[in-house]
Amino acid sequence: MNRFFFYVKKWWYEKLSHRVVLSVVWICVVLLSAQGAFTVIMGRRIVDHFIESRNYELAKNISLNVTDFFNDLLDILESQARQIVLQHSQESQSEMLVTFREQYAYTFGNLYLLDGTGRVRVKLGGTLYDVMKKGVEVYEPPVEMELDESVNRAVASGLITVSGSRFYNYTGTPYIIMTVPVGISAITGNAAFFVVNVDLRTLWTRLGKYLLKDGSLYVLDSEGKIVAGSNRRELGNTWPIEGIDFRQPGTHSYKEGRQKHTVSIYPSGQYLQLYVAVDQRLGPSLGLSRWIIAGSLFFTLLSILVVVFLLRGLLKRALYPIELLTKEAYKAAESGKPENEIVLSSGRTFPEYSDIEVLISAFNGMVRGVNEARKKLERMNRELEVRVKLRTRDLEAANRELENFSYIVSHDLKAPVRGIGQLASWIKNDYQGKLDEEGARMLDLLQSRVLRMNRLIDGILQYSRIGRMKEPEEDIDLNVTVSEVIDILAPPESFRIEVMPGLPTVVGEPTRMTQLFQNLIGNAIKHMDKEQGRIIIKCEDEGGRFRFSVEDNGPGVAEKYHEKIFQIFQTLDRRKGEENTGIGLSLVKRIVELQGGSIWVESEVGKGSVFFFTIPKRGKER
Repeated sequence: MNRFFFYVKKWWYEKLSHRVVLSVVWICVVLLSAQGAFTVIMGRRIVDHFIESRNYELAKNISLNVTDFFNDLLDILESQARQIVLQHSQESQSEMLVTFREQYAYTFGNLYLLDGTGRVRVKLGGTLYDVMKKGVEVYEPPVEMELDESVNRAVASGLITVSGSRFYNYTGTPYIIMTVPVGISAITGNAAFFVVNVDLRTLWTRLGKYLLKDGSLYVLDSEGKIVAGSNRRELGNTWPIEGIDFRQPGTHSYKEGRQKHTVSIYPSGQYLQLYVAVDQRLGPSLGLSRWIIAGSLFFTLLSILVVVFLLRGLLKRALYPIELLTKEAYKAAESGKPENEIVLSSGRTFPEYSDIEVLISAFNGMVRGVNEARKKLERMNRELEVRVKLRTRDLEAANRELENFSYIVSHDLKAPVRGIGQLASWIKNDYQGKLDEEGARMLDLLQSRVLRMNRLIDGILQYSRIGRMKEPEEDIDLNVTVSEVIDILAPPESFRIEVMPGLPTVVGEPTRMTQLFQNLIGNAIKHMDKEQGRIIIKCEDEGGRFRFSVEDNGPGVAEKYHEKIFQIFQTLDRRKGEENTGIGLSLVKRIVELQGGSIWVESEVGKGSVFFFTIPKRGKER
């Protein structure tokens, strides 16, 4: 089996024409099969609809036949009863009753002739034993007998009455009791009542002409018992189809295993309520579905053969030159010199309509263009490498100059500033008590300006070192970092700093992360205008990053300054003290951005501030 699949795969990839042919054939098979399936489904539906309509019409015709059967019985009974009652002697009535019983031996059973009050005058048993041994029983005067309840209703109402279906105890044969009042114009009211047991096997015999090859016929009484049908052994059984109410006229469907059935129900009867049900299988009763399937498969195969035949010429025209070009391209690639242009092997011949030469010319032009672009790219790469080296050298020189500048600022610039501060301190101490109040204030102002200058120089140095002087990145447990920052800042006892437990561990430079939290927490402490200060530090996991927040209940920041406070040398109140250099938040912003995050503030004047910043979970590069 594996060998077979190997050859199939090899055949599939060997030629483009193979793939095209098989793909087209497969598409045709799918489309034509779908068309055939659609045809089969629609054909089955047409057949099923035809059978459903035919079944309903059949049930309707059988219902009319059942009604005619009972009407014929009533006509016979009325005419015979009138003739018997009009006889003047009981002997004549008995003879006519026997004759009537012999004429309809398989239709009627027990016969009773009642007087106008419902008492029995004449009786003839329904069995052969009764006829032979007992004969006609005449009662003079008439006697009371216990008869069916329907007979009592007929006597009371004076109308034709039919009982519900009954079944003989020994044979299980269904029968009904019909009571026909006999009215004579010369006599007021009903002169007599004719009571007859009707054997419903006669109805089954009458319906025997309706033969169903793939179904069953049922005549049901109001209780769902079978009183007639296509199977004599089912007489007396209950309605066999579950889930379908036989009292609901119309057409219903159900499944028996994998076979679908349709049941048409139609009511019948004038004096007795009966239901006619025709149960027949769908589809197989007619051979149309099989013919549709066979025809669909035949036309599908024929269409596939036609498509393959027509593809033959198309493949010869379009795909054969492309296959040759593909082989030559593979040869050029396998030769190890893909920059070479394709030259067809000797001995190749093509039909006059072949466009292989055009394809080869276009391919060779593409090869030349690729070669020229590759050479140009190599030249540009060499030039770029030279430029990168020069820029790297210049950047290294600039870094060295900036480092030298840092040392100059740190030593040469801060030295005179420290001297001025020291000199002001000496003058204040030496001339204490000799200077007036204004002179002492001016010396204090000079000292505060010198201290501010020192802090400003330190801030500039820190700002310049960020991004230029890097330390190795490592995993930083922020729980430890924040705790150390709080200990360094030593907030007043009136301050309450709340840190959300379980701060994450991030990747970064430890010194920069310490500066980040030290500036944010220190600013909140330094600018607090409430007696009871509060700072809340939180962190939320946002999938690929952490979002931190530092919230305080300080004076707040107006919305128009939300962007300004992150710019270097920008302070909201320069007169508030020498510590406001305007570098702290700009330093924080640069640390966060170098880490790959962002920072912003949400604040209103008098309602405190919340500084938010984000840090990627695995560092900027990841």
